[in-house]
Amino acid sequence: MDFLSNFRVIPQTAIDPPSVVDYIDKQLRNGELIRWRILLSCAQSSRDEQIWNENLGVTGMPSVPLIARSRKKNDPTSLGVVTEPDDELLGLTDDDVRIADDETKDGRYNSRAEAYRAHRDPTEGLLMLYPISAAAQPLKNSTTRVPLFAEPDKAATLIAYAVSFPCSNSNATVEYVSAPAPKGTL
Repeated sequence: MDFLSNFRVIPQTAIDPPSVVDYIDKQLRNGELIRWRILLSCAQSSRDEQIWNENLGVTGMPSVPLIARSRKKNDPTSLGVVTEPDDELLGLTDDDVRIADDETKDGRYNSRAEAYRAHRDPTEGLLMLYPISAAAQPLKNSTTRVPLFAEPDKAATLIAYAVSFPCSNSNATVEYVSAPAPKGTL
């Protein structure tokens, strides 16, 4: 809870961290979300340039290889989707995944991610962390993306996060207020 409460985010409309924390707090009171799995989604290999590696204080990983994500051209506050399709597999058994995939194919769920959340224990949340290099650039032929930062050597590593909540057995809800559209750039 402290991590999410103290996580500084830029003004945007896509996520309201206080609402996320409030929801978790309500679920804790219902005996849900009492355990968490944490995924650090880093690059599979490191690059030579220091701007693509960071010491994040992870035990056994003195240098974390950073990933690349760029900003949306039409919304300078958004990276769009930062997750990878299989990120939600963490903590699921092979049987959970197989059944969820079958249920998605059969139309019971709209997406694999939704099916995976349905098979996660309601007592267990999933926090996914994405350390992003300040030097991240859009793919070569992209017309809808822009670099993460105009001057990457003057910027810090960006940490994005996503929270995956399992389907709940409680009726806890929170009010979610969307912020006004932000102005400016990162």
